[in-house]
Formats: sequence, structure tokens, C-alpha cells
Amino acid sequence: MSAVSRALSDAWQAQAEWSSRASTLKTRIAGQRSRVLYLVAAAAFFGGLATWLTAAGTASGTPVRVVSGTAAILAALAATMQRAAGQVKTVEQWNRARSVSEALKEAVYRYRTGTGRYAADRDNALRARVEEIVQRAQDLLAITVPNKSPSREPPPDLDAAAYVERRVKQQIDGYYLKQVATLSASRARWQLAEQGLLYSGAIIGALAASLPAAPLAPWVAVATTIAGAVAAQAEASRFSHLIVSYQATADRLRAIESQFTDDRARGLTIDFDALVNRAEDAISVENQAWMAAWSRNA
Repeated sequence: MSAVSRALSDAWQAQAEWSSRASTLKTRIAGQRSRVLYLVAAAAFFGGLATWLTAAGTASGTPVRVVSGTAAILAALAATMQRAAGQVKTVEQWNRARSVSEALKEAVYRYRTGTGRYAADRDNALRARVEEIVQRAQDLLAITVPNKSPSREPPPDLDAAAYVERRVKQQIDGYYLKQVATLSASRARWQLAEQGLLYSGAIIGALAASLPAAPLAPWVAVATTIAGAVAAQAEASRFSHLIVSYQATADRLRAIESQFTDDRARGLTIDFDALVNRAEDAISVENQAWMAAWSRNA
């Protein structure tokens, strides 16, 4: 492994910091959406409770007014929080931070292959590329502060075989396919929650119809309202789109790996520049599609 230059060390540290910023923004988005979901669910529950108390005639006017007022406050808080989250554009900020992080990682791996612009005077080429990447997201520096993380060694110099092993295969098995499994499990859990609520609403509705004396109708509305909020949360997370996108990128990278393995086994000359360009372009295309999809649905 060659000595680590200051240019490489700085670029790798910058990549870690931007990855941390992206993770922080992603956590904020998840927190905002969870709080809205909880508020909507609580508002639906208290609204249903107020209606049920009124229909059952088991409470005086004051408790009903308190419960109704609580439902109204929670609904207003949910609407306000959702509107505020849209104004802050946290999803767009997350997209940009992730884009910077991935672009810096690409630059470091291209540097270590010594291909393209990094074939000569690669330290200055890397400095220029890092400055170009980071310059377009300067405004995000004031929004998030990167968490301190243990120092890590940048990747070593890479020949074609090492590049395929450490970059291409790592992206396939260590990122894309792992994300597909994680997102598929998350999507299944959200779908199960939504279906459970809808089935509960249907069962309560059937009971309400067969037992007209029991004021059960308000709880049907509660179940369906919360089911709708759960469905909206799942839709906002874009599980299906991401699963398809990640799987497609893993397949493209697997094809690149397969061709390299077969060509090397047959003793063919490997065009290292073309190999790196194909792999990095496949990763870059996925990142751009991912950002575009999230921006359209922010």
C-alpha cells in the first residue's frame, strides 16, 4: 500500500463528514414523519373517543369537550408539523448531502485506481475534484455538524482485481443487496400494520352493524384514519422504488463483475479505465435516479 497523501487523507475525511451529515438529516426526516404519524393516530383516537362518549351518553358535557379539544389540538399540531417539515426541505438537504458523500467516495476510489483524470498528478486532480464537489453544498455546513467518528484508513491503491473485490463486490453485497433485504422487511412490517388496522376496522364495522345498540361506529373511523396515516408513511418512505432501484444496480454491477471474471480467466486484456468507468457510472446513475425520485416526492 502506497503512502497516504494529505490530499487523499483530507478527501477521505471529508467523505466521512458528509456521510455523517447525510445520516443526521435522514434521522431528522424519520423523526419528523414518526411524530406526525403519532399525532395523527392520537388525534384520531381522541376524536373517536369523544364521538363514542357522546353516543354512549356515559359522560357529561365537560369530559366530552375536553376530549374533543384534545383531538383538535393534536390534529392541529400534526398539520403544523407536517407543513413546517415541508418548508424546511429536509429531504432535499438529505439528498444533497448524500450526493456529496457518494461523489467524494467515487473520487477517492478513482484516485486509488489511477485511471482517468487521476492517471497523472492525481493529488492535485483529487484536490480540485473535492473542491468542485463540496462547493455546491456549502450552505449545508451551517445546518448539520458531523458526528465524530473513529478515523479510518482510505482504500489502498487498486489494480483491476482489487478494484472489483473492494469496490464492485462490496457495493453489491455490502450495500445494495443488504438494503434490498432491509427495505423489503420494513415494507412488509408497514403493510402488515396497515392491513391489521383495515381488518380491525372491518371487524368493528361488522359488529357495529349487527349490534346497533353498541356505539362502535366511531372506532371504525379511528382504525381507517390510522391505517391511512400508516399507508402515507410507507408511501413517503418509497420502499418499492428503492428496492427496484437497488436491485437493478446490484444486477448491473454483478454483470460487470461477471464479465471481468470471465475475461481474466480467458487471458483477455482488461481495459481498466473502461472497467472503472462502467462501475462508477452504474453507481452514479443509481444515485441520480434516487435523488430525483425523492425530490419529486419530498
